Parts: sequence; structure tokens; C-alpha cells
Amino acid sequence: YPLLYSDSRYLRRLPIGQMDVVTKKGNDEELRKFWRSWYRPDLATLIVVGDFDQTEIDQRIKDTFDSKKVAADAPLRPSYSVPVHEGTLVKIIKDKEITSSSVKIINKFPHHPEQTLGDLKRSVINLIYTYMVNQRLTEISQRHDAPFMYAQSFASAASGGTDRYMSLAAVKEDHIIDGAKGLMRELMRIKQHGFSQAELNRKKEILFKDVIRSAEEDEKLSSAQIMEGISNHVIYGEENAGITFKNEFVQQVLSEITLADIQNLVGEYMDPKADGRVVLVTTPEDAATPA
Repeated sequence: YPLLYSDSRYLRRLPIGQMDVVTKKGNDEELRKFWRSWYRPDLATLIVVGDFDQTEIDQRIKDTFDSKKVAADAPLRPSYSVPVHEGTLVKIIKDKEITSSSVKIINKFPHHPEQTLGDLKRSVINLIYTYMVNQRLTEISQRHDAPFMYAQSFASAASGGTDRYMSLAAVKEDHIIDGAKGLMRELMRIKQHGFSQAELNRKKEILFKDVIRSAEEDEKLSSAQIMEGISNHVIYGEENAGITFKNEFVQQVLSEITLADIQNLVGEYMDPKADGRVVLVTTPEDAATPA
């Protein structure tokens, strides 16, 4: 956590605030002031999911919140970013409760909003890429001389206007460096040589079938799944298009996606520069680790 939010306000302020201030005796009025300043309707999102009468729920929400006016002098909500730090930050974490060793390599890059159809197409390209890269890593892990026991690689949204490209590998305790090198070697091979047309075609076929299946199961989504999609849209700006529209869109753009589209994404994710990179190693307490 400290390395991922290095040099940012996120590192110094947990969501609950500074505990020496929160727990300070006689600080009641300061806490009330903080609550009045930030816990207000214009900074909140209410999500209602379930089987209900929409007109009735709308009215109940209005009856509850319409009277809660925002003060004229209410402070503006500040926005904080996570700066890209210089070089590579490394942390080795040892714990007696950890039973195996792993390496995680994280590259930070600017957040890509999901607001247009072009952004939605990019998310489809990312889905195809993620499948193909992890299929490659799985095939390598099944070799008798594999440098790692398991590996995966994917992009993930994060806070502070920054996204992350994360690559992780489960490795043998005495082969941490070999595992990390093996993981990066395959990723750099993909960056240099890309994927084959056969790999792309195979994933397109799988995704097309998945789209049809998801359309058939549209009505089976749980309230929790719907809630999660809306929450990610509100918090991280992830797209939350309706399943019917999304499925039709995916079927339309599948034929348009090329190997060049995939490779453009690879170039964005696998930036060879060391700036903004974090390496986390987790091992059992008594494991030998590289210096």
C-alpha cells in the first residue's frame, strides 16, 4: 500500500482520517464539523437495486433527501492524484502466515476514462488481450522447466487518476529472481513479437459465445452483481452499459479488432521505463530472499 500510493495524499490519509485527530478527547465539535462538511447529499450516491415500484421508491427518496440542503459555504471537494515516482520501488514482505512465495510487478499509468463508444471498444480489446496473455502464461506454467508455478497479467483501475498494469507469479522459494525474470521475459516477448492471428481468432470465437451466453442469462444477474457494476461506474468511472446494448456492440466490433489494436494496448501496458514501477515480493518468514 505505501509504495502504490508513494508521494500522494492517499498515503498520509486513510479514509477514516488521522487517528490522532479522530480519537482526540474533547474533539466532538471538530468531528461534527467534518461530518457537516463532507457527509452531504451532493457528495453521495444512492443505489437502489431490487424488485420494487420505481415511482414509490423515487418519492420515498425525495421525501427523505429533499430537505437536506447543501450549505452555501460548503467546501469544494478536492481532487488528489497519485504522482508517478522515479525509478522502481521494491518491497519484500515476510510473514509466518504466508505459505508460498510470489512476485508482483506493477506499472502505473494514467487512468483511461470509459465515456465513449471508442472507450467501450478499447475495453473489448483489453478483454481479448487479457485472455491471450494469460493463456500464454498458463501454457508456460505447465512446462516441466517452467520458471513459475502460476502467473497472470492484467490491467486494473485504481485511485488518484492512475491505473495499474499488474503481473504476478507464484514461484518456488529459492527461485524468486528466476520466476520474476521468466515472467518479464514472456511479457517482453509479447511486446516484441505480438500474438498470432490464430490466437486472436480463437479468442474472438470464445468471446462471441460468451456474449450470447451472457445475453441469455441477463435476467439471472443478482442484485449484488448489478450493485457492483454501478458502484464501479460511480467510483472508478468504469463503463456500465446495459447488457443487451453491450452484447450487440461487442458482436459488432469483434470483426473490426485487429492484431494492431492488441499491440497498441501492449505498448501502453508494457512501458520499459522504470519510473512508476513497484515490485512486491511476499514469502514465508524463514525463506531466503534476494538482497
